[in-house]
Amino acid sequence: MNAWRFWLKKLTRRIWFRSVVYSICGVLLALVARFLAPLLPDGFESNVGQDAVGSILQILAASMLAVTTFSLTTMVGAYSGASQATPRSTQLLMADSTSQEALSTFLGAFLFSIVGIIALSTGYYGERGRLILFVGTLAVVLLIAITLLRWISHITGFGRTSDTINRVESATLAAIGEFRRSPHLGARPATAIPPGAHAIYTAAPGYVTQINVKALQARARQHEVNVHVVALPGTLVHPNRPLLWVTGDAPDDADQAAWASAFELNPRRMFDHDPRLGLIGLSEIACRALPPTSNDYGTAIDAINALQRVFFSILAPAEDADQAASIDRNDEGRVFMPQPSLDDMVEDAFRAVARDGATAIEVMTRLCKALEGLAAASPEKAEPFRAMARQAVARAGLVMPYEPDQRALRALVEPWA
Repeated sequence: MNAWRFWLKKLTRRIWFRSVVYSICGVLLALVARFLAPLLPDGFESNVGQDAVGSILQILAASMLAVTTFSLTTMVGAYSGASQATPRSTQLLMADSTSQEALSTFLGAFLFSIVGIIALSTGYYGERGRLILFVGTLAVVLLIAITLLRWISHITGFGRTSDTINRVESATLAAIGEFRRSPHLGARPATAIPPGAHAIYTAAPGYVTQINVKALQARARQHEVNVHVVALPGTLVHPNRPLLWVTGDAPDDADQAAWASAFELNPRRMFDHDPRLGLIGLSEIACRALPPTSNDYGTAIDAINALQRVFFSILAPAEDADQAASIDRNDEGRVFMPQPSLDDMVEDAFRAVARDGATAIEVMTRLCKALEGLAAASPEKAEPFRAMARQAVARAGLVMPYEPDQRALRALVEPWA
């Protein structure tokens, strides 16, 4: 994704962005009625009085203020509830378009009614202007009614654990889809870093959330050097951990900053280009349901099922494999980049679940069956899943209190792992 598109995508996800846009539209709608009045044909008069429009606007102003406050309270409560499943999911709920649209619509309608009341009290509208304002008010009422119906339907599941699992799974599949379309994000597959290459560091610590491969490519061609990226999205970097290695002459401070500017760093990881974060999020949801205080094995099993679906997507052959390969086989490219390791992703997804669920035969059985299904789905990539199943059985053998449960788990895993 281009840097400006990524920036625009982040901007439009901000909860204030849509509110500002809708608020401006509401104010403009209230003010533009005066200027549309001359467009009405001569003799087109109405008996709609100032009191009729003013009464409706007053009702809107009072009700929309209450509804906006209620909606905001509901959204904050949903964020708090989702953070109990995994704090990483709150960024997905805060970017929810339906809740943002509802809050923005109510806020825009409130400002529309306030500005309309003020304009009426100052004699801003003529008779025809009041008629256009009345029609605009009816349109706003219709929009509010539709938005309320959608909002009522939406909040019944918004922020629930099942909703959180679905959101994290969808975000993970989206990030994985980007890597499947271009496993190296448009760069060439990683090769050994040549002797004499120079490391490029960041001036401040943070997580890599976006890499502008095109900018790296253009600068590498300009200076006729090769670039070896070592910090993928999701990597925590600091002044002693390199972002990339560059061949050629040793870069000065200005060159260091120029190379590092292709990497966007943030205090926290983001789901967009980081499939491992989604796997960690689903794993955290499962683990938080396992302690005795929660004892919610059903939620843990739901999260394991979601992880299994995600890995089926990872293992499935890409429909556009030839196109993806041609992107990453660009012989003229000077940027080399690795791709996420399957071993690392399997550990991100299942190691914590195998550790925290080692005493629960229900969870361990479902975990091992999920691993068995994934191993069978791709025999050439089955070893990480087999190793994780063996690890899960070993953990259960240390803490599972009932010996027959341990034997049942070993009998489930030994034939294929």
